[in-house]
Amino acid sequence: MLEETLTPVCSPAYLAEAGGLVSAESLAGCILLHEDRICANWEHWFALAGVDRVRNGRSPA
Repeated sequence: MLEETLTPVCSPAYLAEAGGLVSAESLAGCILLHEDRICANWEHWFALAGVDRVRNGRSPA
């Protein structure tokens, strides 16, 4: 099967506003965009990174 890679990206302005993102844990509180057509998603990404993320309701689809 095909392997899928997810890479978090953001604008420099958002990075500065977020105070820097140095770990998967720091990404957990950010606003995240979701793509419904791919198999892997943010919940899967955080699980692989070992982060127990509580959904904050600020993430548009």
